[in-house]
Amino acid sequence: MKLDYKASNIAKAERKCGLDFWKVFTTFDKHPSMSNLLFLFEAGAATEEDFDAAFKKGVNEVLMIILDGLSDAGFLGQEDARVIKRQLEELTKELVISQNSGDKAKK
Repeated sequence: MKLDYKASNIAKAERKCGLDFWKVFTTFDKHPSMSNLLFLFEAGAATEEDFDAAFKKGVNEVLMIILDGLSDAGFLGQEDARVIKRQLEELTKELVISQNSGDKAKK
């Protein structure tokens, strides 16, 4: 899935959701709520169904799609997107290790 952050798509999502794209974008790293993630998907011309399908693969899938779209549209530099993706991957690995350690400790 590829998001398309052009002006008309962003304006349509802003009207529908009553949110401001720039405000959501600039607070994305501080407030990644589900409604903000869905809004960013819709601002990229995706549907709620697209969001649900991506979310079934995990929140990281949703974040990666958004990061790719923002980077492709020029809202986020490619190097910035790579750094954020690496951070997400490292965090995910840490969570998996932590969960696995907890499972072993319970046994």
